[in-house]
Amino acid sequence: MLRPSILPGEYALGYQGRFACLNGWRSEEQLNQALLDVSGHSGGTFLDVSRVEALSMAAGLTVENFVSHHTTIPLRRAFVADDAILSHGNTQQRDILSMSALKHMDARAYFCQVCMNEDLTQYGLSYWRRMHQILGAYHCPTHCVPLCYSRGIKSFKGSPLFHAKCPEVVSFEWVLDFFKCAPILRYVEICMELLNQSAPKRINLISSVLRAEAKINGIHHGQGKVNGIYFSDYILDILNVVWLEKIVPEASTKFRGTYFQSIDGVLVDTSIGAAWLCCINKVFEINSLQSL
Repeated sequence: MLRPSILPGEYALGYQGRFACLNGWRSEEQLNQALLDVSGHSGGTFLDVSRVEALSMAAGLTVENFVSHHTTIPLRRAFVADDAILSHGNTQQRDILSMSALKHMDARAYFCQVCMNEDLTQYGLSYWRRMHQILGAYHCPTHCVPLCYSRGIKSFKGSPLFHAKCPEVVSFEWVLDFFKCAPILRYVEICMELLNQSAPKRINLISSVLRAEAKINGIHHGQGKVNGIYFSDYILDILNVVWLEKIVPEASTKFRGTYFQSIDGVLVDTSIGAAWLCCINKVFEINSLQSL
């Protein structure tokens, strides 16, 4: 069995596909059995060990290292309650490792052709990068070019080079519009920053900062009588609605002057997604997570 070294910033699902391809495994059963063998659970199932743990062993990394640097868990679990502050990939979090560690955030697999060509020169192969899988980021943070994509999670079974023969490409005009919208660019920046966090931040501290910023900006930030504009109206005024719906489905159905839980609830509900907290922090121009 060949166990390839994982590459810098390589996406976990892409590494799994490369691991299978290198060994010539065509079926899911062959891959699963190999991962169970690597993890020391031959003849067992993924109830005995999570798939992400088995992949980390194949890559020769600790589970925490693998999860922190090669999955989107640091973004999806960026903010948690005080009683859940554990490093990303901590083996005490069995449910997270088993059910969501390898969850993909989009219906497409994204890659940058410039990165791909550089990887071919440096490594002799192309690979899927985690930073290109950020929900709502349609350009390469390194080269500032529109991303190419392939439809479906099965795309990760092959390399970006395989899909580069006839790639679909995010509209240049669309990406150019995003470059003119500072909050969207700041959203991508803070997502990149969150991906480099080894542990989540306390959601209660974040929420208090957001409510304070909302008050300063004249935005309704609590329950009961409405004082100021709804945060959802504020957001819809400054962000591209088509882009916004990629993060908050049905945003375009929101009527002005009405409460919209998916957005307005951010300022009162602590059980909210990391992507929206990222967006809000940057909309309010909080310069760095370190200030939180």
